[in-house]
Amino acid sequence: MLAHHYLSALELVQASGAATTDLAPRARTALRAAGARALMLNAYAAAARSFEAAAALAGDPDPDRPRALLRHGLALHALFDGRRFDLLEEARSALVAAGDTDGAAEADLALAEGWWWAGERDRCSACLERAAELIREGEVPATSASVLAQIARFHSLFGEPEAAIDRAQESLRLATTLDRDDLRAKNLITIGTAQFDRRGSDPETALANVRAGIELASASGDFDQLSRGYTNLSTLLAQSGELVQAESVMLEAARLAQLRGHVPGIRFTEGNMIDFDLSVGRWDTAERRAREFLATSEHGGHYMDNIALMSLSMIELGRDETDLALRDADHAITAGRRVRDPQALVPSLAIGAFVHAELGEKERAGALLDELEPDHHTGSFPAAFFAAARLEMADEFRASTREFRRGTPWDRAGDAVLDGRWTDAADAYQEIGARPFAALAALRAAETYAAQGRRIEANEQLSRALQFWRSVRAKRYIREGEVLLARSA
Repeated sequence: MLAHHYLSALELVQASGAATTDLAPRARTALRAAGARALMLNAYAAAARSFEAAAALAGDPDPDRPRALLRHGLALHALFDGRRFDLLEEARSALVAAGDTDGAAEADLALAEGWWWAGERDRCSACLERAAELIREGEVPATSASVLAQIARFHSLFGEPEAAIDRAQESLRLATTLDRDDLRAKNLITIGTAQFDRRGSDPETALANVRAGIELASASGDFDQLSRGYTNLSTLLAQSGELVQAESVMLEAARLAQLRGHVPGIRFTEGNMIDFDLSVGRWDTAERRAREFLATSEHGGHYMDNIALMSLSMIELGRDETDLALRDADHAITAGRRVRDPQALVPSLAIGAFVHAELGEKERAGALLDELEPDHHTGSFPAAFFAAARLEMADEFRASTREFRRGTPWDRAGDAVLDGRWTDAADAYQEIGARPFAALAALRAAETYAAQGRRIEANEQLSRALQFWRSVRAKRYIREGEVLLARSA
């Protein structure tokens, strides 16, 4: 309200032709204060408008300008505004020049996150390194705790769980000393996520740490970490074979992102929901969401573009749109390679190998499967197992993934695929809720039974497979099934 009054007075004075020397700085200060309040309340658009209006009242001296630039950049960061990178870089330079190490580090952390959301890992890493350099030079524990927490988070995302746990524990000790529950929550979520990723760890302990972080974020009112915690928990539950519970948790993350108008959070959960829709067999919804997601990404790439492209490729393959399926699979691989994070690259290569194998391009499919470096994520990407079976690489793939097995429902289903126990595979995927792969396994079971002259079993599996494939208009697999059906008549 005060900012509005100052602006109104300023407009009247300007209209009269009188000097505004004293009034303009006061209006600028009031606008920045309004912007800072709006930012604290997650009213990002209002915050951005206030800071923009203040910036139009430039004048010297202006010692508050570096921090104002930072807050303006953070508002644009939360709005996914394309101007955020330039403004945050400008803020960082101004903050470094002013000797504000804390503010400069905050700008670097936001830039790192922004570049990661854009799928630019190298730029993300460069910003993290700049922030690390700042805390090496400084002596502010709160800044060190914040930087270490963000570095730990990205170590986890980059597939480096040991480094993630080390940095997060270091940050957690500082956060506990500082009584910073927001940072304690962030570090617990990171530690739990990294523990889940670490070979030989106890998944239940890992999940308990993530849940503890969520509870702490909720109690402290840190909606950013609360949303992140739900997103991470959903991913870990999905990898454990708990698709129904995982989707419910992801929907809560989406609700929180919508509630606070946090555009990057909204986009991230939208990408994850595409994957859920594809996995459980809601192909029309998956296709619509994927196309809408990619249309938005035309204004700037996104970390989750590969999920949308993979989903479209799978759907297009099923619907016999082979050229489109190959194109989108290859685009997904390109996106995954650019990001490089295991959670992006492994599924991209898995879908690529699967699509090329299904279309008889064995050399290309084999090369993609060889490029795939198995880890704990691999079991929850059935496409890789179906590709290995199709390429007659089951033994090699089993050997390369053995050390990462945890006895999850995904692992049991994948083993059945590699063993050629197709009915068991269909049952296992159906129990998880992964209907497309249950239907594909049932189709392969029908082929096996038909070749053995076991018509009754073949027809049972065909009926099961065709029920799903017809529901999603997957012409390729409907045709395969109907050919088998005619042969067994």
